[in-house]
This record gives sequence, structure tokens and C-alpha cells, in this order.
Amino acid sequence: MGDGTKKKKKCCEAYLKKGTMCSNCPLQAEEDKKDKKDKKDKKDKKKEKKEKKDKKKSIKK
Repeated sequence: MGDGTKKKKKCCEAYLKKGTMCSNCPLQAEEDKKDKKDKKDKKDKKKEKKEKKDKKKSIKK
């Protein structure tokens, strides 16, 4: 059990020093979730903007 915590600590130290994460780093999972959320937010904004534009076009006709 001690090895798991040691590995986790090493991984976090590597992240703090180099800014890179190992494959099984818990920080990696958090980073991925954040990226997915950001992408979804961007996509939603883009869609919203397009809908607004389409609405304006239909009003002009």
C-alpha cells in the first residue's frame, strides 16, 4: 500500500517540476474533465451564436 502513495506523490512532484503528468496520475483525470467541459461550453456558445444569427436572418426576410 505504501508504494501507491509514493507513486502518487512522485507523479505530483513531476507535475509541479516539469508540468507533465504520468499516465496514471489523478491530476490527469481532473485535467481531462476540465478540457471536456471547456470544449462543451465552446460548442454550446457557437451553437447559440449560430441560432441567433439564423433568427436574425429569418426576421429580415
